[in-house]
Amino acid sequence: MRRSTAAPGVLLVLYKQPNHNTLEVTRTVNHVLDELKTALPADVTLETTLFRQASFIERVIENLSFAIVLGAVLVAIVLVAFLMQWRTVAISLTAIPLSLLGAVLVLRAFGGSLNAMTLGGLAIAVGEVVDDAIVDVENVVRRLRENRLLAEPRPAFRVILDASLKVRSALVFATFIVILVFVPVFFMGGLAGSFFRPLGFAYVASTLCSLLVALTVTPAVCLWLLPGANVDERREPRFARILKSLYLRVLPLCLRRPRATLAVAAVLLILALGVTPFLGGAFLPDFRESNFVVFMAGKPDSSLAETVRAGNHITQRLKAIPGVKSVAHQIGRANLSEDTWGPNISEIWVVLDLDADHLAIWSQLRDELAEVPGFVFQTKQFLRERIDEVLTGTTADIAVRVVGPDLNTLRAQAADIAEAAEQIPGVVDLRIEPLVDVLQVEMLLRPAQAAQYGFSVGELNDAIQTMLAGTVAGQVYEGDAVFEVVVRADPAVRSNPTALGDLLVDSPSQGKIPLHAVAGTTMAEAPNLINRDNASRRLLVTCNVSGRDVGSVVRDWQARIAERVELPATGLSPGVRRRVRSAK
Repeated sequence: MRRSTAAPGVLLVLYKQPNHNTLEVTRTVNHVLDELKTALPADVTLETTLFRQASFIERVIENLSFAIVLGAVLVAIVLVAFLMQWRTVAISLTAIPLSLLGAVLVLRAFGGSLNAMTLGGLAIAVGEVVDDAIVDVENVVRRLRENRLLAEPRPAFRVILDASLKVRSALVFATFIVILVFVPVFFMGGLAGSFFRPLGFAYVASTLCSLLVALTVTPAVCLWLLPGANVDERREPRFARILKSLYLRVLPLCLRRPRATLAVAAVLLILALGVTPFLGGAFLPDFRESNFVVFMAGKPDSSLAETVRAGNHITQRLKAIPGVKSVAHQIGRANLSEDTWGPNISEIWVVLDLDADHLAIWSQLRDELAEVPGFVFQTKQFLRERIDEVLTGTTADIAVRVVGPDLNTLRAQAADIAEAAEQIPGVVDLRIEPLVDVLQVEMLLRPAQAAQYGFSVGELNDAIQTMLAGTVAGQVYEGDAVFEVVVRADPAVRSNPTALGDLLVDSPSQGKIPLHAVAGTTMAEAPNLINRDNASRRLLVTCNVSGRDVGSVVRDWQARIAERVELPATGLSPGVRRRVRSAK
């Protein structure tokens, strides 16, 4: 809940259980929220579109449905241009709805659904599902034409049966060869397999259904429509005759000079292979979502009040951008959340109008954030940010992990790696994982003095832990609620090394003694956070990519690291050196 201007609110995030339909769950939740709105105070509003996954799903289904229809129309236009005979066109086009409907039934039988990936597989298969039918129909038309020229024409049933059987083996082998191309998709693991396996399944199901249609339905429809049709040679479409005429001119030239023909084909193959590395690559295409998430990180010692103040300022600036529908700043997490961020890290959720220019708003949004000092930002579309976080553990497109034993060396190397990426085209939101030294209370036990007073190291550690971190001493019940009772020293004492050293501890042999008699307490600087990979200290350098593909940016960054960054000869193992150059 939030007001139209920047004001405190409560963010309620709902997670759908697996194997439930998102659209149905969303409709039910919206119905409940509509009822809740009537019970809210007049000065409180309920915003239900900060992130609505159903909106993205509905938009994707609409676009893919249009793509399937458009693909079918284009296939029909091509068939008309080459066949120019309504009977043959109608027979060939019959394969599209029958194959797609058959694939839907197969998906239903195996517990699938019409989602973004299965519809994508059906859209890819639209041009494929008519191939088998076209081959069968063309062979039937040719055999019927030849049969009419015979002195004693054969029955149409026998002609059509023989024509269909003649191409049956070719259709089966060709179909299974096409299916083999998609077999590796079913063996993909992890998130990639979860994404693309439904697409491959939908495509294979459509292709197999098209083969079944070509072997059964197409010959039957041919027997129904073609025996009475005019299939004379002069009825061949003009466009097909022109192409055939050009082909008959080119083919003799290729046969007279086979070596030159093979040389030209080899050159074209080499050129194609040479261009391939420059095509770039990315795991997923760019989504066109109407939800952006801005990852906002301040210094590790930033206070909650400063984060709230900066968030209110940023919210007002982003809200003023034309096309931005609503903005919400999320600070803090639930107790059982998977994120364990401090108050210096938060997220800003931005919702755009559906008809807004997303790229222009994205650019303007980055410009606005660049003018805010003291914080670093990473801006991504919502689903893309969540997917990248699952893949790499970070919210960025590219992450370089610098691993080694010494934090100072890691900081220097991370700064050099970030500097190498600054001038690379397409790199945006470049940042180094924040790591600063903060004052901490450092307490060192003196084992000899502890033994004189009868302490064991374990007992003394337990006493110190109770004073600093606290120990659960019991529970208090208030109705159905249960609260733990924690015993620890006063906060004013715990933050003061001198007062902490004066605390009295119970000695087994000499009664109460001050803590400074058995331990030295000082203030020292230490890193606020230490992250590790395989027990080695790790620092991240991350960035997003805009206007280019991720693969080419990674290659450019790797090349610049190899040229400009001097990795230490010692302190980083060869395995760590390779890890430094690794990127998503």
